[in-house]
Amino acid sequence: MFSKVADFARRHPKKLIFGGLVAGGMYAAHRYQSSFEENRQQIRKKIVDEMKRAEHFDAILKTSDQSVLNLLETLRRKLNAELGVEEILEEVRAKPENRIFLWDEIKIRVLTYGVASVYTESLLICALRTMMGIIGGYMLANSRRKSNQANEVHSAYLNMLQNFLDKGVHEVIRVVKIHVLAAFGPIELKQVVTADDFLLGFNFVRTNVKIIENAPAYLMMDHWTPACTSQENPLSNSEILNQLTSETRDILQCHDCQAVLERLIGSGFRGLNAIATKAFGYVGDGKCHLITLLPSLKTEIYKRDNGFVKESLNSSCSKDFSANVYEAFCNNPRD
Repeated sequence: MFSKVADFARRHPKKLIFGGLVAGGMYAAHRYQSSFEENRQQIRKKIVDEMKRAEHFDAILKTSDQSVLNLLETLRRKLNAELGVEEILEEVRAKPENRIFLWDEIKIRVLTYGVASVYTESLLICALRTMMGIIGGYMLANSRRKSNQANEVHSAYLNMLQNFLDKGVHEVIRVVKIHVLAAFGPIELKQVVTADDFLLGFNFVRTNVKIIENAPAYLMMDHWTPACTSQENPLSNSEILNQLTSETRDILQCHDCQAVLERLIGSGFRGLNAIATKAFGYVGDGKCHLITLLPSLKTEIYKRDNGFVKESLNSSCSKDFSANVYEAFCNNPRD
């Protein structure tokens, strides 16, 4: 048999070579087709995964936005509870002997309310962008591994924001008020002021208030770490909750988060300067006695709508920051 094959090869070498080329070509074509189909399947799967990830992130972003807006009313109630001026105005209307002192108190409260609003709203936005990015990223990563995290852990994690509303806001007000007093306290009620005086005063406050660098201290306070080992709350002893809080603290201290806070707060202060300029428009001149300006300034500051918050939520810097957090934790699965 082998001799016949050898004889055929000697008599028909070209046919043998051609047949070999055809067979080899068919094999190579089959391998190429299989490889092409495999690559196409991988590309299709990658596209589908990217679409699912994009849809999931959009949902996380919307949840984050809605959470900020839902908590905004609570935040403003906290600010009003400490910095409201209606009761003092009632006293002023009775024309007491200490009405100059009361007007000075109104001045400081109004300006502190405006500045503290900018800081607390910016902190709230960054906190929820961070927390929802972490949770969303882990949810997607663990879904690929068929691993579930208890919803109770996520709820406890998000509920820690209540500590910011209960304690952090008060601390922001305390710090801001110190520097508002330093900037605006020396300006007497009968002094003629212009919008530039407010620009200088707000710039002084912004320069001296070190909230951006210490964001975790205001958002997390001392509640978070003890809560993770509290015997009264067994859920807080979970390793997952400890890791979530640790990761949150790290992100809030990072350069990217501080850069976002800087931009949001900068936008907020520009809004305060615009409010001061608008208040001067009501008195019909670019300058007036401070006491003449206070009523319109008070009205404009306390009736601030959600424009700053919505603009901040829609800003590319806050969205990009959230996306970066989300992507980091999508690729960092944990059981």
